[in-house]
Amino acid sequence: MRNPDFHQGSGNAPGHRFLRTTVLLFFGISGAQTLPAQTNFALRFDRPVYTVARGTTFPVSVLIDPLPVDGVFSFGARLEFNPADARIAGTGSISTPLPLNFNGVRGSGAVKASATGVGAVKGTVDFSTPLIVPHTSPALATFLVTDQGPGSYLLQLRLFNTLGPSEDIFVSGLGTNLDPLITFSTAVVYHRPRIEVLVALHLNLQTGLFEETLRVWNDDLEPAPSLRLLFPGLPANVTLYNASGTNAGIPFLHYNQPLAGGESVDLRAEFLVADRRLFPQPATQAEVTFPQPESIGTNGTPSSFSPITRGVPLADGSFLVEFAASPTHTYAIQYSEDLQHWRQALPSIRGQGNRIQWIDNGPPKTTALPQTQHHRFYRLVILP
Repeated sequence: MRNPDFHQGSGNAPGHRFLRTTVLLFFGISGAQTLPAQTNFALRFDRPVYTVARGTTFPVSVLIDPLPVDGVFSFGARLEFNPADARIAGTGSISTPLPLNFNGVRGSGAVKASATGVGAVKGTVDFSTPLIVPHTSPALATFLVTDQGPGSYLLQLRLFNTLGPSEDIFVSGLGTNLDPLITFSTAVVYHRPRIEVLVALHLNLQTGLFEETLRVWNDDLEPAPSLRLLFPGLPANVTLYNASGTNAGIPFLHYNQPLAGGESVDLRAEFLVADRRLFPQPATQAEVTFPQPESIGTNGTPSSFSPITRGVPLADGSFLVEFAASPTHTYAIQYSEDLQHWRQALPSIRGQGNRIQWIDNGPPKTTALPQTQHHRFYRLVILP
């Protein structure tokens, strides 16, 4: 019987009541087997946070993690959200990988359903082949979701069950019912932060780096947990000097603290250019992320420290730290407001056998511009 809350669609039939009977038949051919050890599985999204432009349609993929060692025989996933925030435009916006796009003995076409605030799909491997081959990828389904929310919102996953409590939904390749072993994840959708060029790209004669200052706005109503500012497509001779890391090869700056709704933060990007020639304004893209564990400095030992030879407050509220750097060492600058609790500025600095002038110009290197703090102390640590 169909679930009356859904519009369902499939290749040949509305449900797969066949599942339990067919699995038993499969066992009769191959012999009942069990997984080598009980494992818990997560039905999860392909990412914990989606950053989307307002009103756009974006893909949401669902995975099983870890993939059962014997693969997947059948599955059923239900995506839920507040209907005021998003929608799915019918079953045509739901897809599965080809190996799972079947409805058991009824043939091709996974069972799909959509309703207000819900999209769902369940499928099996192909029963028509002489040897039934399990699905061997963690990817199960993709939903095309259209954003329409005023702020951030939650996506949730559940089992897609249409035949009652006796239905085995997730079955492994060897016939194990995985339903009692599955947990369900959530994901949060945020709207893409807005970027404003505050200070255009220019050469800083003090450091020899090109730099620009970008103002990033959180236009959502709720706080953004943290922000990344990505710089895709930089020229081959240009390096984001103060990068916090890379994502799929794209360097980024990370503002590793919350940004309230309606608020902004200024981030300064520094670029090392081999020939010191001005290059076109780099493309940027902001995304919301969860905070990363903060790098906290330890008290260390005297041998781990290196002397700071000069410290100078600058007119723009930043602070210059100068030190001699050995080419065999990597250094980290740590800072503190009270000489007791230390944070580590990012990124670390590789010595080049000369003197280095490092400028604390606030985020993303440090939590705030030095001028805005009552006190800020610095120390230089030689990293292992």
